[in-house]
Amino acid sequence: MVNFCENCGGAVRFSAKDGGNKCEVCGHVNEIDSNLYFDKKPFDDSFLEQTEQEKTPDYVENVKCNACGANLKLSKYQLSNKCPYCGEIIETEQSQAKIINVDSIIPFHLTPAQALKKLKKAAFWRISANRKLFKTIKERDIVGVYANTFCFDINAFCRYSGIFSYTEKDKEGTQISSQIKHKHVVGMVDKSYRDILIEANYGLEQRELLSIMPYDFSPAFRFREEFMQGYALQKLDKPFADCVNLAEKLIKEDLKRVILKRHNCDDIDTIDMQLDLQDKKYNYCLVPIYFVETKEKYKKNGVEQERKVKVLINGETGKVGSLPKNPLRLLLWLFGGCAIIVALILFFIFVL
Repeated sequence: MVNFCENCGGAVRFSAKDGGNKCEVCGHVNEIDSNLYFDKKPFDDSFLEQTEQEKTPDYVENVKCNACGANLKLSKYQLSNKCPYCGEIIETEQSQAKIINVDSIIPFHLTPAQALKKLKKAAFWRISANRKLFKTIKERDIVGVYANTFCFDINAFCRYSGIFSYTEKDKEGTQISSQIKHKHVVGMVDKSYRDILIEANYGLEQRELLSIMPYDFSPAFRFREEFMQGYALQKLDKPFADCVNLAEKLIKEDLKRVILKRHNCDDIDTIDMQLDLQDKKYNYCLVPIYFVETKEKYKKNGVEQERKVKVLINGETGKVGSLPKNPLRLLLWLFGGCAIIVALILFFIFVL
């Protein structure tokens, strides 16, 4: 959906500051009247069985517009079933059943220019970051994309038993023996998990999403296409069932950490976990991400090579993800820090 300014015909972009779509030429703002919305909907295993086969990335349905007669191909992942020729809503029982509709959207709060400032500030302050790589980045290189995510609420009840290993420690937690001991443990954990955010695009890894977390869901709006003006949308190509499985995996890993801490152990030798997940809810939410792609040159076996570098920026908070490192800069900082420490020690010994 592409709209233009009603005053001058210039391109428009959504502006959170102005509360609507702002023309990049004359500055005219077309306000958006929308309600805050972030309720989650319940689901169970039967829902996964119904959607697992339906959410095949290559699925396309051929339909005909009843208003103008145009022949259309509707992907089940597209956000709107509007006819691109006459604007009529396309409603077919088959296509509607195969779509998991977008529930909410967190709009971009930062402009590309503000995101660029955040990136360069992060590159300056992070000790090991490769500053040189980002000096040539321009505003036009910052691409705003809405990422498909599922946000889950899940209550987990876990019965467990296993063998854990540990070393003896005093009350302060200091190790007093190097001998590794083992003990049998058994117990139950009941824990509620809220706002587990799972990416739903194979081009975006979960660790990349976690690197720019958190997102504040309190200002999330009920989805409307007007919020997307000036920004792109990632393809939803990961089945809903896969996203649920990843959420369950994260819950299981967290429960292991909880159990280890409860029994004051260092590692798990063997463990049997009987996990019961209840009150499962989800919200299909679009979250704002700025992508920066550049190229980094390096030498391998004396031959200069080149590789792509991708950096993510949270479009709501401005948090910058992991940056490529410059080993030489890190070494200089380490040597500089050691030199300062030695100088301070010598000062206290010989001067004071």
